[in-house]
Amino acid sequence: MTISTLLITIIAIISSAFFPLQRTEAKMHLIAVEFDTLLQKQSVSKEYQRIYERMKTIKSDFQEKNFERCLKKAITEKSTLPLISDWVVFYELSCARNLYEKGLLSGEKFFKILSRSRPSRQCKDDENKQTVQAFLDGALSYREREVKLSNQRAKLLLDWMMEQKGAFSLEQKAKIIPVSNKALTTVMAFKKEERLEASEEELKLFDQVESDFGKGETLLAVAGGVKLMKKFPAGKRALRIQERIVASYLALSATSPLRSPLLQKMQEGDCTTILAWGKKLFDRLYYNNSLSFLEQAIDKCDSSGRERVEGDYLIGVLAFYLGQYDKAQSYLSKVAIKSAGSERSVRSRYWLAMTALHQQDYQTALEHFERLLQLPHSEEYEQNAAYWRWRSLQQLNRPEEAKRAAQLLIDRFPLSFYALKARMESNNGVLFDNNFKRPLEKIKGSLLLSDAEVRAWKRYGHLLFLGWYEEAQSELSFLTTPVAPEMQLIYAKLYSLAHHYRKAIEMMAPLWKEDKTLLRKELLQMVFPLDFHDTIKKESQQYQLDPLLIHALIRQESAYTPSIASSKGALGLMQILPSTGEELMMKETGTSTTSLSIEEKLLTPTLNIKAGTLYLSRLLKKYEGDVAFSLAAYNAGMGRLQRFKSERGLMIDNPKRKGASVFDELWIDELPWSETQDYVKAVLRNQLLYKFMEK
Repeated sequence: MTISTLLITIIAIISSAFFPLQRTEAKMHLIAVEFDTLLQKQSVSKEYQRIYERMKTIKSDFQEKNFERCLKKAITEKSTLPLISDWVVFYELSCARNLYEKGLLSGEKFFKILSRSRPSRQCKDDENKQTVQAFLDGALSYREREVKLSNQRAKLLLDWMMEQKGAFSLEQKAKIIPVSNKALTTVMAFKKEERLEASEEELKLFDQVESDFGKGETLLAVAGGVKLMKKFPAGKRALRIQERIVASYLALSATSPLRSPLLQKMQEGDCTTILAWGKKLFDRLYYNNSLSFLEQAIDKCDSSGRERVEGDYLIGVLAFYLGQYDKAQSYLSKVAIKSAGSERSVRSRYWLAMTALHQQDYQTALEHFERLLQLPHSEEYEQNAAYWRWRSLQQLNRPEEAKRAAQLLIDRFPLSFYALKARMESNNGVLFDNNFKRPLEKIKGSLLLSDAEVRAWKRYGHLLFLGWYEEAQSELSFLTTPVAPEMQLIYAKLYSLAHHYRKAIEMMAPLWKEDKTLLRKELLQMVFPLDFHDTIKKESQQYQLDPLLIHALIRQESAYTPSIASSKGALGLMQILPSTGEELMMKETGTSTTSLSIEEKLLTPTLNIKAGTLYLSRLLKKYEGDVAFSLAAYNAGMGRLQRFKSERGLMIDNPKRKGASVFDELWIDELPWSETQDYVKAVLRNQLLYKFMEK
């Protein structure tokens, strides 16, 4: 596929007068598009520019909690652009509800707003989904607070809500069907009794173990726990006690007189229990404890059984982490043979290759990496294997083979950190050739849209010029997801314009992998933005950090989405946990006295960047400027990284060691969390590309 077939461009003109539509027999519409002039502001008339300038503050007033001004503007402007009136009504309802709940708007006035803003159609599609949700939230809020509703008003309200019953969220359903105390008591009476599922013997053992723990009789509790786990190994009580025994063991200091007898009691467990305990100690980074425990107890496992192979694998990896490379090689070699064809065999060969690198046996490492690249189930290790294969060939002084290995790395993983390093080393420090900065060819094309998609397309254009990016993203998602590569390029730019960079990245990644001619500056800038640059520059200067490092981190953490929240509770652009953010803001940023909650602060871009930059600066100071290790700590947590560093015996913060060899970076690919491995390399890659594009 050539560049000319891919670089389709789009002109999105917003008013209907600007949209030349050609109706087909199937009620579809062809819209002329051109990449270079996509949604350019100069294509908008002065009249529309004035309208946008007037209306854009509706959303900013809502975000700043100026609900009274937001409501007034929404009421005034909702008929100005009929195409996006639903979005304006959404803000009218949201601002009115906030005023009503604060006692700043009477129930009568709020009911009138609900009445006139009632959705005109059922929510059967996504075209008015947000407005319907805002209406339902408002109606439920009114219903909860107005105890003395007139019968007529109550009936009307319920009828209006039931018209939209298909749009109710679970939370809204819970509110509309109140449960009386009596009904709740009845439901609770029929709650399943979990103790009925266990035998009397299991319950008796479990209760005794719990009692012994409660009285501080740890050795008795462990003895009883081992007995419970032997008799009922798959029960949830056995798993609960198993966890508690490990916690008790870890709570003891290394010099505690209880530690040795407790360990002996634990080793009385069967093979399954011993493996589970060893794995838990391993996962919690207690490598010395885990290795000692497994070595003394692994013989309880059948020498040819699966559990023994699992135990040997754990011992091999633990020996590697503790620098006992001969032992690691012995155990991992056995596992690779006994589990041939499995994922465990692949993982064993990876650690065998890394062991050989540490022993400076580059020929053996090369053989393992080359075999690894040909094995099934090796996808997780392909990039690392390709990179360290290249480095091994360099060490073996085989320049022609090393050159081919570098090219393989570049071809298979074109925008990875390792591929960029290979590019620079192969081209005397130059990342891309002259083709990188060449302007894209001007190619025209067309979009084929249904009636509903045309409406969404027009709304997208209006919302984009208003700066209502989340709303524009919502409209764009209403369009059919493209399959053809050229259409993915088009949509990637549309999502980028709407600041939905994560979606744009998702669409561009396979295109770059398939067509290297698309590695152009203009296309990279679509997914490597510099949003919030003034704030980032200001905060970076305060702590003497590279602002492009902050950009690189934000791109990886949130893809510049201010409102994002992770499954672990991290918030905002730099993904900061509320507990961490509270401490940072109270001690350093002087924002603790504001009326905002910590969650609201972290969802405010300026405050999030302020806190995140401060936190990263602390990590860099702690680790003496080592960017990679600081990034690992940012992602995995400082405590976990410190324990890994201590157990692994890393000298990463020794300034005499930094930069001495490319093999000083081996620790990144040895981290016990693949997510953190990928994260560190991705942020370093981002920073490298930002720096190159800045030139």
